[in-house]
Amino acid sequence: LTGVVNHKCQIYKPSLKQEDECDKVYQGLYVCDGSIMPTSIGSNPLLTITAMAERAMILLAQDHKLAFDDIPKQDAPLRQAIG
Repeated sequence: LTGVVNHKCQIYKPSLKQEDECDKVYQGLYVCDGSIMPTSIGSNPLLTITAMAERAMILLAQDHKLAFDDIPKQDAPLRQAIG
């Protein structure tokens, strides 16, 4: 293990012994912000963080057999900007 979170943004448990895959992370504990980036990306990371959080939630929904629609709806009403 070379990081704090796995590819699903789940936090690894500290351990010295060999464990099952599900025992390597804290179940239900996710970190989906800029703190999981290994280095500064040099520009505003807003879109990168948003994409990582969305991917983590898609994987969470798949793991728990939940429906998750990540495709934008064509007939969704547009919200106008305030100001």
